[in-house]
Formats: sequence, C-alpha cells, structure tokens
Amino acid sequence: AAAPPAGAAPHLAGRVLVVDDEHDITDVLAEILAREGLEVAIARDGMEALLRLEERPCELVVTDLRMPGMDGAGLLARLAELPAAARPAVIVLTGDVLSWSRARPAFDPPPVVIEKPFDPAALIQAVREALSRRRG
Repeated sequence: AAAPPAGAAPHLAGRVLVVDDEHDITDVLAEILAREGLEVAIARDGMEALLRLEERPCELVVTDLRMPGMDGAGLLARLAELPAAARPAVIVLTGDVLSWSRARPAFDPPPVVIEKPFDPAALIQAVREALSRRRG
C-alpha cells in the first residue's frame, strides 16, 4: 500500500461493530471505516450486536438509535453492564438528537453523538478520539 501523504492522519487499527437496520447506512459506514484501516462487523439491531460482541469483542460500536427489536438505547444499557475494561467505546449516529437527549442511558464514558446525515470527516475524527480515549 502507498504511504499516506505527508501530514495525513495515520491509518486506524482495531475492530468496529456498526449497528443499523438500514443497509445503505451500514454499507457507507463499512466503506468509510474500512478505508481508514479498521476491521468492520455489521449487526442489524441490538440483539444481533450483542451476539456479535460475544463472538468477537470490538473496541468501538457505532450504533443507530431507532431499530426494530432491541434499539440503540437498549444496546447501550446492556453494554453499560459490562466491566469497564471490556466495554467498547460508543458513537451514536441518529437522525433524532432530541430523543437521544431525553432517553440517554447512563454510559461511561458518554457516547459521542453524531447527527444524520453525517459528515464522513467528522465521523472519522470521532472514531479516532473514541479509540484513543478507550486505549488511554
């Protein structure tokens, strides 16, 4: 692979789970994140996400809030029960920031919230920050 241009941010490393019931969104997110060097897994709802995480832990979860079955808030509530060392960082992608602010479950550290439609550069910046905070 060619070296990144001078001044470019280094590629990322790690495993990310993208949780969204919209195939178009998961396809775009997977492409953006893989291009940055991340390994990407996909789940369509919170229950599937928990199964994927049980099979193979991830350092970061990027989740929608509104999904059939277990939604993003339910997923966060379950992730919050994990020991801190095993808990992935979380980025919430939502078209409904108002609902998020009302229903925000307790989660430490608090998830980064990005409004849909999202700017890919802002997403990558949030991913970098979330991964570096988690790795501390």
